[in-house]
Formats: sequence, structure tokens, C-alpha cells
Amino acid sequence: MSLLDMTTSSRGMLIVGVIVGLFVVGGFTTLYSTGGEKAMGGEKSLEGIIHDEEKELDLNRTAVVEATKRLETADHLRATAKEADELALKVRASRQRISDLENTIPKLERAISDGEKTFETDKQLIRKQLLADASVTNLPTLRTVSGKVYQDARVTSIDATSVTLSHRDGSSRLPLTDLPPEIRKRFP
Repeated sequence: MSLLDMTTSSRGMLIVGVIVGLFVVGGFTTLYSTGGEKAMGGEKSLEGIIHDEEKELDLNRTAVVEATKRLETADHLRATAKEADELALKVRASRQRISDLENTIPKLERAISDGEKTFETDKQLIRKQLLADASVTNLPTLRTVSGKVYQDARVTSIDATSVTLSHRDGSSRLPLTDLPPEIRKRFP
């Protein structure tokens, strides 16, 4: 286990605490075995040195507790970082999907435009066929939704919003909405 591992894992902090404790116990043993009023030639008594070592040991215990708390925080931060990485991957995938969809838009717009053109062409063809069919275009009596009556009417042209009629009294242009529903459905 490297020194870095010892400082970043909970087991490592325990090992560090044990080592520090062994040094302290070793120091006390040395002091006790040498004995004397003034240990190691210093001016402090053995009791004073023990008191100082107890303070240092308390400080070391506090440092171990604080380091353990930092490790717990680090574990939480690692979990949060992992979630952030997963979300970043999802965002990248979503952005790619959006890009792919955006790239298909012009193709779909062209297909819609082509479909609309084909639809309009087909409607024109159907209208021409309808105008050629006397059973559809000849109307002996036509009563419009607005109540006007046309005798001997014949549809001469059809567009998207209206029909042109020739009738006994001349010709008229009528909106498709003014035709009775059963006649309107004949003209696309």
C-alpha cells in the first residue's frame, strides 16, 4: 500500500493511526525504561513529557477523525462524480440523437414538398377527369347552401376553393363551401 493510498482510504488512515500509536507507546516505553527525573537530558520531568505526549496523541486522534470524515466526503463526491459522468454520457447521446434528427429534417421537408406536388398534380388530373364525365358535371338543378338555384348547370372548371358553372342564365363562380355536401364531395 503506497503512502497516497494510506492517506485516501479509511483502512490507510487506520494503519496510520496504529503506527502513530506504536511510536507513542514506543516513546513512552523508552522514557519509562530510561526513567529519571529529567528524561533525555531535558528540563521536563517524565510526567511533563507524558502529559505533552498525551496532548499530541489527542491531536493525532482528532486528525484521524477529521481525515475519516474527509474520506467519507470523498466517497460521496466520487459517487456524485460518477453520476455526473453518466449524465454527461446521456447528454452526449441525446445531443447526437438530436443532431441525427436535425439532419433528417431537410430530407423529410423535401419528401413532404414532393408529396404535396404529387398530390396537387393528382388532384389536377382527377379534376380534368371529372370535367370530362358528364354524369358528374351536368347538374339539371343545383340548389346552393345559400339558397340560390341554378337550372341546367354544368361545371366548367374546378380549383382548390371554387367551381365555375355555366347555366341557363349565364355563368357563375361559386365557393366549394356553397355547394351542397353531396355535390361538394365529388370535387377534390
